[in-house]
Amino acid sequence: ESMKMMGELRGKSLSVYVRATLDAATVPALRAAFTGRTQRSIFAFVRNFGHHGGTTPSLFSQAAEHGHHVATFSDGAFYEMAPGIADPHSNAIPPGDEETCQVRAFHEALDVFRSGRDDVVVFHLTTVDHAAHTRGPGDPVYNRAFEVADQLMREADAAVPADDTFVVMGDHGHDEFGRHFPGLDV
Repeated sequence: ESMKMMGELRGKSLSVYVRATLDAATVPALRAAFTGRTQRSIFAFVRNFGHHGGTTPSLFSQAAEHGHHVATFSDGAFYEMAPGIADPHSNAIPPGDEETCQVRAFHEALDVFRSGRDDVVVFHLTTVDHAAHTRGPGDPVYNRAFEVADQLMREADAAVPADDTFVVMGDHGHDEFGRHFPGLDV
């Protein structure tokens, strides 16, 4: 309801629901989405939030093996898959608050996409996740984060020509209170 563009996209495109992982946390959900594997272990918390320098084969490394270039805009959440990413960018370069930085980085991502240098451009928007962590549904900050996300989807949809593919995905959900964390199945 809070994301009108998402509803419009669903009406004119393919929409699927996939539960990639039971861990409602960003890093394991992204890892599952881009590697095709869920990795659960007793050491998951350390692995999910500690950058240990390891690498994980992914869609990015497969693309690189075939000569394709991928650009990502993220807060470092793709660290395990970084060797396959030809053009990594931050989505959080100051000045400004998180929303300001990410909107600016999003527009940079659109410019990178339009340039044609990279075959795939991935933009990781974290403001909605962070609003759910701190505020929850119904809070004005939470509502604003979803409004901004919806506007950015509208801009991306307008920028992507009909012969290219635009994918919108969520890394995990949350419950009615905005809660999401490892082990919470939402």
